[in-house]
Amino acid sequence: MTQPANDGSESKSRKPRVAKATKPQDAKSKTKISAYISLESARRLGIHATMTDQDRSQIIDGLIRDHLRDWVVQYRPSTRGAEEPGVEVESQAG
Repeated sequence: MTQPANDGSESKSRKPRVAKATKPQDAKSKTKISAYISLESARRLGIHATMTDQDRSQIIDGLIRDHLRDWVVQYRPSTRGAEEPGVEVESQAG
């Protein structure tokens, strides 16, 4: 025989959503990258991470900080905006 058509009155049970663990505050200042490295380098990185009880990302970040120091980028904002003649700042009297 045929099965009765599902008219939508029965809803399928869904798995309850599990609250995700919050990321540490430091994760907001990080960015995810993808890179291709040789199989041997990946193995060496994994072994080093295991033996030193570090995360692979921490090791890579340290290598970049220690060995890629040739360039420095600086941002120097101008503070002339408020000091220009003709610019008046309104004071609020209470």
